[in-house]
Amino acid sequence: KLISTINFLFNVLLGMVLSFYMILDREKIANALISLIPVGARRRVINIAGKVDLVLKKFILGQLGVAASLSAITFPVLLLMRIKYAFILAILIGILEFVPYFGAFLSAFPAVVIAASQSPAKALWVVIAYVGIQQLESVYISPKILGGSIGIHPIVTIMSVVVGGHLLGLFGMVLAVPVVGIVQAVIGEIIEALDEEELADNNT
Repeated sequence: KLISTINFLFNVLLGMVLSFYMILDREKIANALISLIPVGARRRVINIAGKVDLVLKKFILGQLGVAASLSAITFPVLLLMRIKYAFILAILIGILEFVPYFGAFLSAFPAVVIAASQSPAKALWVVIAYVGIQQLESVYISPKILGGSIGIHPIVTIMSVVVGGHLLGLFGMVLAVPVVGIVQAVIGEIIEALDEEELADNNT
């Protein structure tokens, strides 16, 4: 166990050092990678890379929006039920939203325990409330906010998560939305390139 712990700490430290130097030399690294791309395709590849970067940024912002929405919904619900530490529990559900699959259970557990310390009836109502909030999140909030931020229809968002979960399990569910957004951006760039080539051919 000691050796594995040391290896883990060494890998973490090594990753931090490499990341630090990559950040310092990011322009040199970017220029070196760009120089490997054929001149004719360079502009398109840079455009695609920019769109992929934008999709990932919007996905992260969308996740933050979902987390904030869950906290904003949970707080007044717990407050109305007079559950202790309602604000802390509401913040917790937002933070644990970033933990795939298990986040819902981890956020509900302390709320149910605190409610049970007050009365069994309150614990039951908290369970019902959290199930309802999670259903609202999976059916409406996430598809609406994540899909809207990336530019994907909510139905496509739900379908991509289902298919991703079926193909790759937990990781497929997490990666489904950004992958679909990236594919959509790449296809859009390809279509734009084909349109430009067709327009150039018509003008010649």
